[in-house]
Amino acid sequence: MSKILIVDDQFNDRELARDLLEDQGFNVETSGDAKEALQKLDNDRYDIVLTDLMMPEIDGLELIRTIKEKKYDTGIILMTAYATVETAIKSIKLGAYDYLIKPLDKYKIPVVINNCISAHKLSKEMKMLYQKMFNIEKMSTLSQLTASMAHQLRNPLFAIQSTAEYLSEKYKQDKTLQESLNLIINNSHQADKSIHNLLRTTKIDEIKLEKVPLNEIINRTLDLLRPEIDKKNVKLITELSNKIYVMVDASYLHQCLLNIIMNSMEAFESLQENKMIKIKTYIHCKYGCVEIEDTGKGIPEDIISKVKEPFFTMKPGGTGIGLFFVHQVIVNYFNGDVQLESAVGKGIKVTISLVLSTAP
Repeated sequence: MSKILIVDDQFNDRELARDLLEDQGFNVETSGDAKEALQKLDNDRYDIVLTDLMMPEIDGLELIRTIKEKKYDTGIILMTAYATVETAIKSIKLGAYDYLIKPLDKYKIPVVINNCISAHKLSKEMKMLYQKMFNIEKMSTLSQLTASMAHQLRNPLFAIQSTAEYLSEKYKQDKTLQESLNLIINNSHQADKSIHNLLRTTKIDEIKLEKVPLNEIINRTLDLLRPEIDKKNVKLITELSNKIYVMVDASYLHQCLLNIIMNSMEAFESLQENKMIKIKTYIHCKYGCVEIEDTGKGIPEDIISKVKEPFFTMKPGGTGIGLFFVHQVIVNYFNGDVQLESAVGKGIKVTISLVLSTAP
């Protein structure tokens, strides 16, 4: 049932609009002024805002402008008893879908509202599709760039490593030299490993979506990380719902979970106590959801949106690829969603939503 917010300072007008819309089966709430309407929009989601033009303090056009600036996810229709072409053009330029003339026509209003809901939904789908195409192209470009850089770095790195190993073998008796050569060899191995991990993270091969038991992938990931979890004295809490099957590529989901949990582990670096990771699974609508929450140092709210961007990192020596990879795989290849919530000193919660399997 579509939810509509009517904004009108005239009690009789807004109650008449409410009656008309409720008779048509809509779920309706009302506000007597724009300030109250903005408070409601802060706390709830509405499919349509139906606003009067002439209101004290904040009029309908200013309300439309504010709704668009704050990017509330809603369609907008203007109501006015003073309809002019100029007013209509202004409201539509600001982002309104259409306008209605008072007194409202009970036959026209449901048509306009349903058309607005359909148009708003289509616009969202087009934006999501465009973003998905852009992200896939960005991931492909990043993969090619990384492969090229890795090739250029590995050649001199191999030469350094081979030369150090040759000298180490030739001058076995020189202990001082051996220490320096071993340092070169060990760091060369580490650099090569880092390049390999970067290539594996940015290169997405053909993904095969299939029915996968969600808890099985989580448990396999935790089994791999358990020695490190125990070593760092991290308390692990799991609340896994039974029989959740999702459409994913198991190996890529495993890599995504590894990246997220390892990020949580690294967030405990400066903490001596209160180190906890909680993993929870549940079903919401058509999605199987995984929540991974930690009590680490958290991320400032003003930069949390940046952590999904490539090469953005707050970790010394970090690549800034991990969460970017997670977002690309989950959103663009699994058709799911990734949400992050965090604040400094309060840890971070990552929620992954994965499409439920309808296959037998």
